[in-house]
Amino acid sequence: MNPGEHASLTASFIREIEKLDATLWPTDNAAAKISRFPLHIRERRAAEIRPKVVSIGPFYHGDPDFDGMAGRKLEFVKTIKDYTNPLPTLIMKSISFVGPARKFYSEPIDLNDWDFARMLLVDSCFIIGFLISLSSEMEERLVSLDWSIKEIRSDLLLLENQIPLFVVRKVYDILRTSWPAYHNLPEDFIHILRQFISMDIPWEFREVSLDEANHLLHYYWLCFLPNDLNEKSSRQGLSYVKLPKPVETTIPMSRLSPQEEHTTANWAENWKDYGAPRNIPNVIELSREARVIFKKSLHKEGQGFVASFHNGVMEMSSLMIDESRKIILTNLVGFEKSFKLSKRKVSSYMSLLDSLINTEKDVALLQKYGIVFNGLNNNSSAAEFFNEIGNMCTINYRKHLFEGLFREVNEYYNSKWNRRLASLHHNYFHNPWAVISVFAAGFLLFLATIQTILSAIQTHYSMDQNICVCPP
Repeated sequence: MNPGEHASLTASFIREIEKLDATLWPTDNAAAKISRFPLHIRERRAAEIRPKVVSIGPFYHGDPDFDGMAGRKLEFVKTIKDYTNPLPTLIMKSISFVGPARKFYSEPIDLNDWDFARMLLVDSCFIIGFLISLSSEMEERLVSLDWSIKEIRSDLLLLENQIPLFVVRKVYDILRTSWPAYHNLPEDFIHILRQFISMDIPWEFREVSLDEANHLLHYYWLCFLPNDLNEKSSRQGLSYVKLPKPVETTIPMSRLSPQEEHTTANWAENWKDYGAPRNIPNVIELSREARVIFKKSLHKEGQGFVASFHNGVMEMSSLMIDESRKIILTNLVGFEKSFKLSKRKVSSYMSLLDSLINTEKDVALLQKYGIVFNGLNNNSSAAEFFNEIGNMCTINYRKHLFEGLFREVNEYYNSKWNRRLASLHHNYFHNPWAVISVFAAGFLLFLATIQTILSAIQTHYSMDQNICVCPP
């Protein structure tokens, strides 16, 4: 290779790198929060990641599996056209959304501006129609719900099936003011979201500002973990979920500030546990070998995931697990992958359950205490899910939500005194007949002891009398 060819190839390579730098990553990385799962997870857990009924956003746009639903989505847009004529306004607004909306994705979107704007408009209209029909805010349903409501709802909460929430809100505002049928709808879009979000949250729905959320899954995550409690309690054996501020996604080193580069440079330091426990014994071991008692924590208003441990009693939030919740939990864990290790709240709770659950026997015992409600085929399926989602979770073991609980549980379990008491209880007090036998044996031993003492007293008294009758 002569020097001229070398210089030409070098310049071409540099231009290629500069082009990637300009297109692969958005300028405003704070908005890049709609991302894909890593390929190996996507292939292994496609059932929880890939949409089943409806495609929303660019990642599955044009997929032939969703061609049928693409026509159904257009039905709602046609309904708007039949009632009034806000379409030109909507189209113009959608085009103006293209630039900001692209920045909400962590990778370049392979659609031209017109196709991207059209997708945003159609998908926004479908989401709005579905939410309104679900919330019963209008007597006439705008979107037919003859499909499976649970599957559509699950599809709308998939990490890879999102559009920016600000687009949906803007389209809703235009429709509400332009379409007579919408005039009676609430001005605040959050009222339309209430029913959609609160369907499977076991505590009372608490409104969170829509300005904090970038998409529907992000808003669900904010509502799923509503409390802003003191994390210091976790170091006292009381572990609660704290609602973090909106977080930045993971971004390439070329875009990091000096402070962020320092944090990323110390990435390996986050993996040094410095003695922090990485797991705890499972439910069966804790119950039999240390006599830990499990209790369901009563949900209070605005309370998220809670787990506490004190004097051998572990209280935990109840969790229903079925096919829909498997999908939601998997996508919440995937969504948290862009957070700092110490801010992954759902991941922390899933890691706790993964430690506690090894087999179907652990699931059965947690069901007995009302902590887990299993809606899957059997307990083995539930145990397998918790073990698999636990493998997906990556947390900082020194700073995660339940670090204090892990320490206290292990200290309690490793106490010889607690183990001996548990062994005594398991061997001699594990059922009523064993208790009766122990008390009967103790009572007989007590009677034998009394008899022995009385016999000794009687013998001693007889000897004294013999000594007294002897001649001088």
